[in-house]
Amino acid sequence: MDDPSIQRILVRMPNWVGDAVMALPALEALRENFPRSTLVALARPWVTPLLEGHGCVDRVMVLRKGRLEPPDPAAAAQESQLVAMRA
Repeated sequence: MDDPSIQRILVRMPNWVGDAVMALPALEALRENFPRSTLVALARPWVTPLLEGHGCVDRVMVLRKGRLEPPDPAAAAQESQLVAMRA
């Protein structure tokens, strides 16, 4: 596809890690079809480590309580561990 008029794509990721894992093929398909577009994922803090390590997105934006914040890898990892311990 690779439409040059589409320069940026924002994807709101699912709230839970398992659902986000299932959404990764969709991100890969977007990257494959729009290789020149900037692909940004908007995700909860506990999902961001999955996306940052995947490599198909150009940027990860963190959504906390309705606010966007720049990603803090240490805080995201800590919150991810807390969520895993609660499960």
